[in-house]
Amino acid sequence: MEIERINENTLKFYISYRDIEERGFNREDIWYNREKGEQLF
Repeated sequence: MEIERINENTLKFYISYRDIEERGFNREDIWYNREKGEQLF
């Protein structure tokens, strides 16, 4: 995962599916389960 600061109030995250899976989530969790997606971020 990479994090880039755009300005004082904005960050940009680059996260791969591998990063997501390493954190205990899967693709379906992120795309179809809003609560799980919010837990990731």
